[in-house]
Amino acid sequence: MQEKMLTISLFALSGLAIAFSSIVMSFVMFSLGRERLHFLWGVFCISVFTWGIGCFFIGTTRDPATADFWWRITHIGIALIPALFLDFVTTFLKIKRGWALYAFYALAICFGLLAVSSNLLIAHMRFVFNSFYYDSPPGILYPLFTTYFFGLIVYSHYLLYKSYRGERVIDDTTRLERARIAYFFLGMLISFAGGSMCFL
Repeated sequence: MQEKMLTISLFALSGLAIAFSSIVMSFVMFSLGRERLHFLWGVFCISVFTWGIGCFFIGTTRDPATADFWWRITHIGIALIPALFLDFVTTFLKIKRGWALYAFYALAICFGLLAVSSNLLIAHMRFVFNSFYYDSPPGILYPLFTTYFFGLIVYSHYLLYKSYRGERVIDDTTRLERARIAYFFLGMLISFAGGSMCFL
C-alpha cells in the first residue's frame, strides 16, 4: 500500500513541479518581457503548465471519469506546444514565417477541440502501473496527432541545428549567438525527450 501511494505521489509531484515552474516562468515573461520572443515563451509555458497541472490531478485520482476529464484538458496544452515551439524557434532564429505556421496553429486548435469534444483522440482509460489512469488505447486519430507533435518538434530542432552549423564564429557576438543556440537546442532536446515518454 505504501509503494502504491508513493508511485501516485511521484507522478503527481512531477506534474506539480512542471506546472509550478512553468507558471512562474510565464509570469516572468509577461511581467518583464518586452519582445515577441518573451510573449511566445510565456504562452508556451502556459501550455506546458496545462499539461503539468493535468498530470497532477490525474496522479491524485482513482476515478476513471475524473482522469478522462484531465487527460482531455492536458491535450489542449500538448496540442499547442509544437506550434508554439516552432513559432518561437523561427522567431529566435529570425527565419521568415509563412502560411504553414498558421496552418499548424489551426491544426493545434483542431486537435485540442477533438480532445475535449470527441473520442477520436482520447477514447479509453486504463489503470497502469497500479498507480494512475492512462489514456489507452487511444482514439483512431491519435497516430496522426503523434505524427504532428513529433514532426514539428523534430523539424524545430533541425532548424536550430542547421543554424548552429551555419553560424560562423567571427567575433564575440557570433560566438555568444552560437552558444545560445547550442544551449537552447540541448536544453529543449532533453526536455522533450523526457516529456515525450508520455506517448509510450
